[in-house]
Amino acid sequence: MRTMGERGGGAEKLAEVYKLAAEVPSSQHGTFSRTQLLSVQTVTSTPSLTMKMLLVLAAVAALAAAAPQADPRQATIVEEVNEPSIGVGPWKWSFRTSDGVSRSEEGVLVDAGTENEHIEVRGTASWTDANGNAYTLTYTANQDGFQPQGAHLPQPGRK
Repeated sequence: MRTMGERGGGAEKLAEVYKLAAEVPSSQHGTFSRTQLLSVQTVTSTPSLTMKMLLVLAAVAALAAAAPQADPRQATIVEEVNEPSIGVGPWKWSFRTSDGVSRSEEGVLVDAGTENEHIEVRGTASWTDANGNAYTLTYTANQDGFQPQGAHLPQPGRK
């Protein structure tokens, strides 16, 4: 009598069981040994590793499809700092939202009480666009105007 070989897929296992059963003489039908019965049960009822992997992948795909998609209109503030100025002192504020947007800014009055008195502001803004591209903008604003910097901005002398 043959023994069970390497396990294949479900249909292959069932075909192997039928082949094993066909090799048993008709006089022995109904008199299978305990080992033979366990072997048949194992072949027909144990899910293959491939089947288990497919079930896990299907479950993960279903969860991913059911996950809420990021809608910027639904973003919430997850961190916020607000240190306002009282009179002529410095100020500082920042926030970060649930969709990854962040902004921060701080400012100070420079040369107070002189002819050169001006406000100097420094800040950053970071965000990711709909295509997954991340952007960071840094800026300074002072007596020389607004000076933004960022890898995505055109630079003088750079094409």
